[in-house]
Amino acid sequence: MGWALAAAPDTILLLVDRSASMERAEKDIQISKRKSVLKRVAEAMGDLGEARLVVIDSATGKAQEVPSPDVLSELSFTAPTDSAADIPGMLVSALDYIQEAKPGRAEIW
Repeated sequence: MGWALAAAPDTILLLVDRSASMERAEKDIQISKRKSVLKRVAEAMGDLGEARLVVIDSATGKAQEVPSPDVLSELSFTAPTDSAADIPGMLVSALDYIQEAKPGRAEIW
């Protein structure tokens, strides 16, 4: 039995944990976990073509469209904060966005 390959998503919803714990650097890497994730997302988005990128950050919980994944680390709503991250709340925000915006094929990262 073969599996059909899924089509590329139209929209990526990126949940960004901006809490202080994400500012710790890995032992063998000199950048924070948050910066490392933003860099990896920008690289991965390059393989997806024209997918729209929407960020839901842990400080505001609001969905905000990003014009290009290359600017992720420069945005105020991806910068570190001293607030805690409510991951379940961010998932609810992502679901609300999908229900309201109807973004087509969407993935939550």
